[in-house]
Order: sequence, then C-alpha cells, then structure tokens
Amino acid sequence: MAIEDLEPQKCLELIKKNENNPNFIILDVRGPKEHAAGHVENSVLLEVRSPDFKEKLEELDKDKKYLVYCKSGMRSKKATKIMEEMGFLNLCTMKKGFKNWVDNGLPQE
Repeated sequence: MAIEDLEPQKCLELIKKNENNPNFIILDVRGPKEHAAGHVENSVLLEVRSPDFKEKLEELDKDKKYLVYCKSGMRSKKATKIMEEMGFLNLCTMKKGFKNWVDNGLPQE
C-alpha cells in the first residue's frame, strides 16, 4: 500500500470533506510543546518519539482514515511506516509537514 503524501491545500480539502466523519482522524505526531504552539484544528496529539507510541496506536481503529503530520515530514513518515507495519490501511501524510501548512497560510489553532 502506498502512503499518500499530500500538499497542504489537498490536506485542507480532505479535512473539510471529512469534517463530521468519525472515521477520519488528524494525527499530530510532534511533541506537546510544538502542538501547543500551533496545530491543525481537531488534530489528536500522539508523539512518535514517545516510548509508548506503539501502545497508544494499539488503541486506535486500524480501519479509520488517518492524516498524519509533523513539523517537516520526517516524523510523519516514520509514524506512518510504524502504523502500516501494525496493519493500518488508510494513511496519508502532509507533504513537508506543518511548516509547509503555515507557509501556505492555512488555518491553525
């Protein structure tokens, strides 16, 4: 399965399209301080560098669609690789991460 790497504008379209969809999750895999400084609205923080990252992933529904992002795209690639190995089927990442999102002037909390 190929993990889609989407431009920020495509991510925004995907988010809007799935606004009230309980089967769509926006996953921020950065650290708590980064998340607190600004994040995509309604994103769930699950730090990829956390020692219990895989444990926390086990609690998630593998059949849902996940948009995964970090600061620049490196940690989200690592996170989606782990998720793919664990059996998550529907994954996409934000190309060049949250920095690219902000650089494109897209909304943040």
